[in-house]
Amino acid sequence: MLKSFRFPVFLVGLMAVFMMFAVVPLVEAVPPVNDACGAATAVAMSPAFSDIVLSTQEATSEASPFATCNVDPTFKNQHSVWYVWTAPTADQVEVNTYGSNYDTVVAVWSGACGSLVEVACNDDAHFSYQSKVTLTPVAGTTYYIEVMGYDDLEFGSLNLVVQPVGTVSLCELPSDPQLVSSSTNDQSESSINAAGEVVWVEYNPSNNYDQIMSNKRGALVTDAGFHYSPSINGLGDVVWSQVASGFEQIMKRSNAGAVTTVTTGNVHHSDPVINDNGEIVWAQFDATSGYDQIFSSTRGQLTSALSWHYTPAINNSGEVCWSQYDPATLETQIACLVGGMITTGVNEHYAPSINNAGTIVWSEVDAATGNTFIGSTLGAVTTGCPIGKHLDPTINNCGDTVFTNKFASGSQQVYVLGSGNSCLPNVTGVTPSSVSGVPTAIAISGSGFSGATAVKLSNGTALTSFSVVSDSSINATTVAGVPDGTYDIQVTTPNGTNQSSTGKLTIISCDPNSAGSVPTALTVTMSPASPGAVCASVVITAVATGGCKLEYSYQVYWNDASNPDLNWTYLGGATFLTSSSVTWDTTGYPAGTYSVRVFARNSNGNYKFGTGSLKTWTGSYVLNPGCSDPKPALSCDPNVSLPLTLTVGFAPNPPISVGTQDAITPTFTNGCVPEFSYQYYRLSPASSDLNYTYMGDVTWTSTAPYLWDTTGLTPGTYQIRVFARNLNGNTKFTSLKSFSTTSFEITAPPAPTVGLTATPANGQTVNWNQLFSPVDLTASPINFTPSTYTYDIKASSGNSWSQIVGCAQPGQGANQLCVWDPENYGQGAWDLRVTASNGTDQASATVSSYSLVKNPPTVTVSANPVSPKVMPYGTITLTAGSQYLTNPQYYFEYKKAGDVSYTMICNWSSSVTCNWNANALPSGTYDIKVYASDSVPVQQAAGSLTYTLSP
Repeated sequence: MLKSFRFPVFLVGLMAVFMMFAVVPLVEAVPPVNDACGAATAVAMSPAFSDIVLSTQEATSEASPFATCNVDPTFKNQHSVWYVWTAPTADQVEVNTYGSNYDTVVAVWSGACGSLVEVACNDDAHFSYQSKVTLTPVAGTTYYIEVMGYDDLEFGSLNLVVQPVGTVSLCELPSDPQLVSSSTNDQSESSINAAGEVVWVEYNPSNNYDQIMSNKRGALVTDAGFHYSPSINGLGDVVWSQVASGFEQIMKRSNAGAVTTVTTGNVHHSDPVINDNGEIVWAQFDATSGYDQIFSSTRGQLTSALSWHYTPAINNSGEVCWSQYDPATLETQIACLVGGMITTGVNEHYAPSINNAGTIVWSEVDAATGNTFIGSTLGAVTTGCPIGKHLDPTINNCGDTVFTNKFASGSQQVYVLGSGNSCLPNVTGVTPSSVSGVPTAIAISGSGFSGATAVKLSNGTALTSFSVVSDSSINATTVAGVPDGTYDIQVTTPNGTNQSSTGKLTIISCDPNSAGSVPTALTVTMSPASPGAVCASVVITAVATGGCKLEYSYQVYWNDASNPDLNWTYLGGATFLTSSSVTWDTTGYPAGTYSVRVFARNSNGNYKFGTGSLKTWTGSYVLNPGCSDPKPALSCDPNVSLPLTLTVGFAPNPPISVGTQDAITPTFTNGCVPEFSYQYYRLSPASSDLNYTYMGDVTWTSTAPYLWDTTGLTPGTYQIRVFARNLNGNTKFTSLKSFSTTSFEITAPPAPTVGLTATPANGQTVNWNQLFSPVDLTASPINFTPSTYTYDIKASSGNSWSQIVGCAQPGQGANQLCVWDPENYGQGAWDLRVTASNGTDQASATVSSYSLVKNPPTVTVSANPVSPKVMPYGTITLTAGSQYLTNPQYYFEYKKAGDVSYTMICNWSSSVTCNWNANALPSGTYDIKVYASDSVPVQQAAGSLTYTLSP
């Protein structure tokens, strides 16, 4: 498709200079020697044949039969050249024009010049405007090969190859530039990062806008608007320019998918690029100088010289280069912040890109030949493959280069030169994989570590002590103070930084099962210091030395022999607290001397209760009278009021499954200031445990309801017992009411499962020239939390599964997403499968027979009046109809039965009707044919009917 690309107004003059060099064809003064069929060049395969015609512009048209694959008969045989070949065997051969720089058509004929019969014909192949036919010859038969332009404006440098089938031709070697995408839509302005992800601008025929595409993530933007000049960094962030409120602004899409506006204001911002540090530079008009200058998102305006500055580039070191007109050479050259003018001479140099190694690439127009190729500070990057103009290069830190090739026909495709694989560091292992919170030596294994400048954990913590042993090994030391958790190891080299790692590092503050988890000393302070006053607050602060995951118990006891309650009182509402301080509200306590006791211990592990696990501090505190009534009136007399009844409710009611949290709610009558104790009796199958176990750490608590977490319990029947008593008073121990149940059933947890949904669902049917939409495959795990998801695909009629190519997995979660691009697989019925696993449990789900169908174009034709028609014949209206063609053109022709050739009725037009004047025609049976053709890409269909003119 031919379409227009915008250029800044100030570049129009410069582009005119470029075009003076870029579009002038190299022509010969006379037609090629093989201009006519009778002067065909002989093909001699040994084992292959190749011929170059510098220009077919002067080649004439041959009065030969019309090649059927040339859609428009008006331009048949334009600028044609000829070859002749006699097949020595019946082995298949391939005839192609790869490497030519114009839109070719190839036809193969048998017979003799003047009476040729078509054997094969092809217009477009290899996702380009070049041609290829495969021929199974008859041994000893002579064939004529005709190469022509698609129309009278298509001519140029021809490269013809005749070779055995399976032989690699120009631009088909692995070392040659390779197409990034198989899409035949126009592509341009590409960018590649060190992870091998390529983004580019692609014309979308369904909405007539240019969109941003990725070879790994598909369409990155789908909004209605034109999107220009994308750039991607090593983190996967993408920036581009887009018209907003009448001006070009810079937009950014983070790797996570969030889109933000970077610039605003009534001035154009164009040609943005972004590095791994998040710095964005772009070209912007500067009113002070009157020229476009280079601006940075972090450093402000970078240039100010009185000249145009455009198409900037930036690397991770912050070096910035750009295109700039040079009055000394009268050409556009490459300039940089640090290096100044990088290029000189009479060639045009523009659209630079720079990587972390300092290598700069650019588009360069050869003033002598007009060829546009990719140049660099290391020399020429591209030459004649593919034939066309090589534009807008980007080089990544691996040394791979992507660029746009503009064919003579005007179509554009994005190519990559290099492997296109990631060259980022790859961390595969960490030894040891689990360390304590103190600095610990670790060994990191993987690849791509040479020149590493930083090693970090995925929370941003830098390991400041590290050394690169080899490209596959780094020694490092962890740092103290990192929160407990599991972290990716991120290594930064000149190529960039990996964002995830197979090898993970788990950090715990200490091992709760080791002797080192026990506190070694305990000191306590009280504020205010003793004595204090009743009704005041006393802050008790504990300071434990050593150990980890510590918790504290705070207790007070009134040293009065007349006090009938000999129990210690826990402060803070629980036996043990994680807080290292507690506030003692002395309101309601009588004046006197109190014993104070504080315990410190590990909160879990084997050393929670063992010998030597507790550190104890004891002291005393004096309370002087400080309230008018140190004993406020109680709501009831605790020596009289007792609980009379006790009932207990459960939510949910049993049976419940392991891992469920159950609310145990006691309800009592009478009594005052009640306190509840919860006990459960584990009676799993074959159990002989007859002891009650307190729920939680507190024997008596005022908490109601109590939340019982059954995680980790053995399925079976449990006995639950609940007590209620008065909180204090002489009857504290004689006031118990109890409730018990012997049939609390806990069942095994439900089996883990996973669901899989496809959006859009139920398959897709599109027209022949449309792309299948990306499909969101959403996994929904039930009854477990997977850590990995694997997505597979197979043909519904097949038996072999394979992992889905290019499946984007943006992290773990309850709904894990895979974006599947059906265009990578094509038409048919496909089965899709997800397997979710947490290392212990695994579940799979399948979407079966996901149908992908592309409707081929069809054409019908009808006549009014209908056949047969008796004299006088008059005008017969032919009406064409088509399906699955966008803006079709129609061509009508006829021939009488027995005739060899057709006669045109109506030439190509968008009209579906054609008036056929049959007055002068003899009676008989006629074959009427209509062709319908899409404009771009070329797609043709034909329909016909038989019509009788009766005498």
